[in-house]
Amino acid sequence: MMKRRSLLWKIIFPYLIFMSLVLVGVGWYGSHALTRFFVQETTQDLVIRTRLVVQNLPHFTNLTPRQRHELCQVISAETTTRVTLIGREGTVWGDSHEQPSAMDNHGDRPEILAARENGVGTAIRYSFTRELDMLYCAQAIQDSEGRPQGYLRLAVPMENLAGALSSTRNSLLLGGLAFFFVVVIFTILIGQRISRILENITRGTQRWARGNLEHRIWVPDEKEFGKLVQTLNAMAGELENSLSQIQRQHNQQRAILTSMTEGVIAINPEYEILSVNETARRMFGLSQTDVVGKPLESAIRNAQIQDFFHDIIHSQKPLEQEMVILDQNRYLHMHGTPLLSDESQRIGALVVLNDISQLKKLETMRQDFVANVSHELKTPITSITGFIETLKEGALQDETNARRFLTIISEQAERLNTIIDDLLTLSSIEREQDRHRLNIQAERVRPVLESVMADYRHLAESKGVPLRLKCPPGLTAVINADLIRQAVTNLLDNALKYAGTEKGIEISAEQSEDTFILSVTDFGSGIPEAHHDRLFERFYRVDKGRSRKLGGTGLGLAIVKHIALAHHGQVFVESQPEAGSRFTIQIPI
Repeated sequence: MMKRRSLLWKIIFPYLIFMSLVLVGVGWYGSHALTRFFVQETTQDLVIRTRLVVQNLPHFTNLTPRQRHELCQVISAETTTRVTLIGREGTVWGDSHEQPSAMDNHGDRPEILAARENGVGTAIRYSFTRELDMLYCAQAIQDSEGRPQGYLRLAVPMENLAGALSSTRNSLLLGGLAFFFVVVIFTILIGQRISRILENITRGTQRWARGNLEHRIWVPDEKEFGKLVQTLNAMAGELENSLSQIQRQHNQQRAILTSMTEGVIAINPEYEILSVNETARRMFGLSQTDVVGKPLESAIRNAQIQDFFHDIIHSQKPLEQEMVILDQNRYLHMHGTPLLSDESQRIGALVVLNDISQLKKLETMRQDFVANVSHELKTPITSITGFIETLKEGALQDETNARRFLTIISEQAERLNTIIDDLLTLSSIEREQDRHRLNIQAERVRPVLESVMADYRHLAESKGVPLRLKCPPGLTAVINADLIRQAVTNLLDNALKYAGTEKGIEISAEQSEDTFILSVTDFGSGIPEAHHDRLFERFYRVDKGRSRKLGGTGLGLAIVKHIALAHHGQVFVESQPEAGSRFTIQIPI
């Protein structure tokens, strides 16, 4: 999500950028204007000085080179310029700073060419003699008849001009920065004022959003913000009144709807639907579009409920009936009564439907459980009772048979004890799960699995079944270690009973992005797919005779299932006849 910036920042930042650009532009233009101004003024001053010198210049053509040199130095001292006397052909006759003999012909210099053409010439260029930029002004020297005799050239270094410009620019820069900081301060103050007003409005609207519509926002002095806040306060008042009225109506409707968790359908004498609530819509898969006013037969295509409404329309008393929706395997209890107006006129029929599918399922499970428990307990009890009767009738005198009978009685008693222990374990897991008291924490998985393998290693070796463990040493999972140990014990116990001896049994644990996966794989006889759906039911056996012979109680896989459910996970089986079985527990991380 893009990070949002404050309004104060959005106001100040673009404004400061704009002001900076304006100041830079003004500074750039001012700098160039000052440069042009200083150059023009300096050039004009140099032209005037050159003309004044020429007017007072003696006739220098008759002077000696030394006199010319001295003349240039005198003029240079008086005018604070570099002075050069140049002949008509460009030969340097004298210079205040250099020896004329060492200087090149100046006839091609821009200022000399301009002076030859116009009488006066100026130029700014680099002086190779002085090795710096110079401003030159040359004036033609004419005789009494107006013929050119030579040229007088004055020059000043541009660095003098640069110093003056630099000082002026620094003054402009300091003034601009001072102005900029003043603007920044005033902008921040104005922005903070606007920000405080908006924050005050925001806090007020947030209190309204939390339900405190009695709160009123402070009205600022600014005209525009004042009108806005007054409008918001008025809106809050109207909203408070409207919501109070809506809340009262909502509470009344909610009180009625809350007490009606059952499906409700009402029809008129013409079998047209008058009303249907959301629960009834879900029961019969009705669409969200309104079915009010439609015939009952076209809206609900169920012969049982249509007949029930028909009976109520023609009945003088309430009726009750149970119905089954076969395609959904659901059981509904219907209670119907005639609808009467205030004048006791029959205006239709009302049916209240209660989904009792879960009750039916629980009743069936209870019946099956009682029958299975009775059957499982009856077998060892019958055996124990029979052998006890045999012993009472004289078998005690036969020591060999008596010992054999007592051994069988002990085995059957142990079987009873195992069944009861498994029932108690299953009950304990369900009870802790229902109470949400299961102690779950991060545990290292490998030590848990190694402890189970250690318990069964001797039994596995005696059967010639190799055990393998695939689990990273550092793997951890949020589990109840004792329950996971119990689940793996049950799965490993089953695998040892039915596993083949060649490939052995593999216990593996791994972790994907959001799931902890624990599996026990054997390579034995496998389980037909027809038994997979019921494999985790209590007392369910694929081969009842073989399971009892091997000592199973029929509760081991049911315990595994409930351990997985206690961890908010699931367990499933992958198996094919003669291809082995893989039981997997998946627990979300």
